[in-house]
Formats: sequence, structure tokens, C-alpha cells
Amino acid sequence: MTTPVPASPSSVKHRWRRVLRLPAILAIVVFGALVAERWRGHHALRSWMEQRTEQGESLNPTVLWPKPDERARKFQSDLSEATRQLPAELVTYSGRTSGMVPDQPGRARRGSQEPRPLDHPTNTWAQLEAAVRNSAGPLQRLRQLLRDLPSSMAGDIVHRLETDDLPSFGGARVSAQTLHDVAICELHQGNRENALENLQALLSLVHLYTDEPTLVNYMIRVAILGLSVDACWDALQAPGWTEEQLAQLQQAAQIPPLLTQMPQVVQAERAARLVSWESFRSHSYNAWLLRYEEVYKGFGLKSPEWQTTPLWFSSGLAIRLGRPGGTPLSGAQPERIRRRCRGGETEIVALPGGTPEHDPTRLSSARSELEIPRQAAVSGRRLHAFRVFTT
Repeated sequence: MTTPVPASPSSVKHRWRRVLRLPAILAIVVFGALVAERWRGHHALRSWMEQRTEQGESLNPTVLWPKPDERARKFQSDLSEATRQLPAELVTYSGRTSGMVPDQPGRARRGSQEPRPLDHPTNTWAQLEAAVRNSAGPLQRLRQLLRDLPSSMAGDIVHRLETDDLPSFGGARVSAQTLHDVAICELHQGNRENALENLQALLSLVHLYTDEPTLVNYMIRVAILGLSVDACWDALQAPGWTEEQLAQLQQAAQIPPLLTQMPQVVQAERAARLVSWESFRSHSYNAWLLRYEEVYKGFGLKSPEWQTTPLWFSSGLAIRLGRPGGTPLSGAQPERIRRRCRGGETEIVALPGGTPEHDPTRLSSARSELEIPRQAAVSGRRLHAFRVFTT
């Protein structure tokens, strides 16, 4: 029988080298693939942008968006207040009535002449009429407000795109649906003059932010136009209109074709996506969680957990710990900072430039270590240094 020869130390060492070499090669291959894919993506995006530019398309938001209309800030506030004053008994009908009720193929019935305003056995026209009478004051204020509409939104467009700072369109939606319901109710009673007044206000809402190429705004305007067409169809089937009333309705219906604005909206949406990608690339994970925290809450969901430890020294942050009026402790460990922050209320003072020459900007008072990265994200700027004073 042959006696096995023990492996020499050099062969064992050589075998271990081969075993360790494989993971290293795999890591290099994966790293190389990621680098190649990143380069390919950058190259493809740059080529696409050059192609669009050669075709005469601008991807600069400041070129595509109109000059901000600062009236929009007050209008948005006034519209929200006007819709809040509408009684709940009237808002209940919002979006539920119809002027065109499908009948036979290619034919429809007037919704204002149906037995009930809604397809519900407990609902009556008398209830809707009472709700309209009780809303006379708020409706008049709403119609008055819609006589002077801003043509664009307020604020710098780049800031709006980076922060998703878009106005709420809830007020416009509720206003359009309410005016639609009131017009249908007036048509049911044969009050053509009152119906005309509400139809004019409804049609004017299509002109809200008319120069704004934002996609959401465009969709809202298309929806309002659909409500206007529905109510106007019912109105034009009613007898007894005078020539003057019809002329006023025709004048109110002079709306630029929305379909011709679609190319500008698509072009602006492409530019907006480029801003979103750049913002996604340049912001931290925690900043994005904070940005969409309210969206999670709106859907009744819990947002993902924050990453706390990596943020302390990311992006060149220098953290110092000390008491007010005392000398900060440089180079404190994150665990110690978190432990001291748990002990009581903390006062955060940010130095935007990271040097004493800059005036400190007070951000807020926080009660936990989670508030420190939150405030750094909320500030909207990269903080190179800040102090944490425990009390």
C-alpha cells in the first residue's frame, strides 16, 4: 500500500491562494460591471439630451415654464378658504351628479330632468335645492374669486421641481364639482339665469394656470373641461334661452384647445424628470424619506426607518458636542452624541459654511437623535458643520 505523502506547506499555501482568488475575481467582475453600466447609462442619457437639443427642444425648466405669477399664492389661500366655507350638505354631491345620462347607443338623457339628482332612493331634488339655498353666500364669494385667475404658479420653478412644491389642486377640484352640481340643480328648477352664472364660473376654471405646462395642472384642467362639457350639454337641451344668454355662454366657452398644449406638457415633463433624477442622485436616503413622509401618511402607511448612524459623518459633516456657552467637544463619537441627545432637549445650531465666520442659523429644538438628520434634510442645503448643545 502506498503511503500518502503529506502536502508541503508551499502547496497548501498555493491552494488557499487559489480559493481566495475566486471571490476577489468575482468582486472585481461585479465592480467592473457596475462601473460599465454606470458609464453606459451616463452616455445614453447624454446622447439622448444632445439628440433632443439638436431637434430644437429645450430641457431647461426656466425656459419651458412661464414667469411666476405671484398672485397665485394669495389666490390659492383664498380658494382653499372659499371651499372650506361650503356647507358639507352641498359638498356631499361633489362629483356625483351628471348632466348626460346614457340612454340608447349614441343618445343621452338630461341629468337635470331625472327623478333624482343621484341614483339613490333616499336622495331628492328638494334636498339638493335646500343645500344650494343654504350655500348662497359661499357660492357668491367663490364665483367672485374666479373672475381673476392667475395664469401660472408662484415661486421659482427649479425649486418647485426639486422639492415637489406644487399647490394643492383640491380647491380647484371641489370648486369645479360644486359649480357643476349647482348648475344642474338650477337647470332642474328652470332658473336659466342662475345656471348661466354658475356655468360661466365653471368654464373660467379651465383657464386656471393656463400657461403652466405642469402635467398635474394639465390633467386637472382637462377634468374641469369634462365637467363643463357635461353641464353645458344639459343646458343647451333646455328651451327658453335668449340670444343674449347664449352669446354669454359662447363667450365663456372660448377656451384654447387643450390638445394643442400636449406637446409642451410632454416636453416640460421630460425636463422635470431630469431634475428629479439629479435630485435623487444628489440627496441622501433620509432626505427622500422626509420628502415623501406625508405621502406615506396620506395612504395610511408607515414610512421606512431612518438611517441615523451613517448620516453623522456623511457629506463632510463635522459634529461637536458641548453645553451652551461652553467649548464644544470635537470628534465626539456618534454613540456618545445619541446618548447625550436622549438625556433631554437639544438645541441645534447650523453653520452653513462650516466656519465661525458664518452666522449660525437656528433650525429648531429637537428631542431625539432622529431630529438632527431630519433638520439637516429640512434645511434644504448641505450642512458642513453643526453643533449640538444639550440642556
